[in-house]
Amino acid sequence: MRKIRIMVILIISLAVVIVIGAFARKLISPRHYIHDVVLAEDIVIDSNWKDVGSRELLPIEKDNYGVALSLQPGYEVDPVRGIKSPGEGPIVVPEVLLVGQDGREYKLSFGGARRYRDEIFANFKFDGTLPKTGFSGVRLRSEKPLPLKRVVWSGYNTRDLP
Repeated sequence: MRKIRIMVILIISLAVVIVIGAFARKLISPRHYIHDVVLAEDIVIDSNWKDVGSRELLPIEKDNYGVALSLQPGYEVDPVRGIKSPGEGPIVVPEVLLVGQDGREYKLSFGGARRYRDEIFANFKFDGTLPKTGFSGVRLRSEKPLPLKRVVWSGYNTRDLP
């Protein structure tokens, strides 16, 4: 009987240690809660519309979505006004349209910036609720030429925010 009691105590103790360890790891380890799908790399957008996308519909499993433009070195983001060109260059706010699978276009507005590792992203979001029917791509243009590292379809769940 005593051996059984000791075994039960050991098993319960081990389970408690595993649960505490998993909880501590979740708290301590950095999370990247944003899911990005790369639509284009190393492109320059200008006054002509440029269409970017993937062969499949863009995924819509998250609560919140938008388009993020990864900026080339030297470009910065003014969180209120837009993308600042190198030096004393002008502020640029490109036009970004999300294209539904039915061809309908949704105008996205500038929504600030985020940094991940060595990249600075200018974020564009839809002011309202996007339909969950699927999207085929993104259309971009800018009054001034704007070189980009990447264009990404970016999504996250509100509950995952730090």
